[in-house]
Amino acid sequence: MVARASQNPAHLRSLLAAPRRVHIVGVGGPGTSAIAIILAEMGHRVSGSDMRESETLARLRQRGIAVNVPHRADVVNGCDVVTASAAVPATNLELQAASANGITVLTRAEMLGAITPHARTVAVAGTHGKTTTTSLLTMMLRAGSSAHTTRGPSVAAN
Repeated sequence: MVARASQNPAHLRSLLAAPRRVHIVGVGGPGTSAIAIILAEMGHRVSGSDMRESETLARLRQRGIAVNVPHRADVVNGCDVVTASAAVPATNLELQAASANGITVLTRAEMLGAITPHARTVAVAGTHGKTTTTSLLTMMLRAGSSAHTTRGPSVAAN
């Protein structure tokens, strides 16, 4: 069994301090695609996979993120870290290959925990109103600050 990074909080905090090779299983989802973009902007070499082609995958490719369809076990070779969408079952062949090869495997929540020490972070959570609240925060930040990044599936463009 591979030791989980979440069992060692110091390791989780330092995991992304230097450029890494990161693979994201289920990268076509709204949360994981945003994570892929953030990691790439942080200087990590990011790849991903999903079950089917989508506009999201095309946008990721335009940003230089290598995306594979469908899932293949060999795409995790050479990776330092593998993470996955919450929708991806633990039986996924890429997750199984990563674990079998001793590659650090993180849940989506653990990956967010590894990212946040390296950037100012504002989180919006809840059952209802997240997109509206995020859009309002985005407009406020854009009006008063030039150093910010906003990620989410449906954030207003202006």
